[in-house]
Amino acid sequence: MKIGFIGCGLIAHFHADVFKELGVNIFAVSARDNSSNLIPFAEKFGIGNRYTNWETMVEKESLDVLWVMASWDQMDSLLIPLIKTKIPL
Repeated sequence: MKIGFIGCGLIAHFHADVFKELGVNIFAVSARDNSSNLIPFAEKFGIGNRYTNWETMVEKESLDVLWVMASWDQMDSLLIPLIKTKIPL
């Protein structure tokens, strides 16, 4: 299964730890442009596919599911576009 993570802040680490414990690899991750969390998160969890835009990640990768850990202030603007991808959230 190809899992795409949107967001890589503190909460994302908890979720990624669970996936890792279950033996499930995260295939791709995206964060806001200029995020200081993206590279450390991707390196910690061995994620080679890194994006500063979730739309580009969805466009370039054939993902089976999107795991969304964006901040609450971003959710209103993300929800409808994410649903329109028809990728399970």
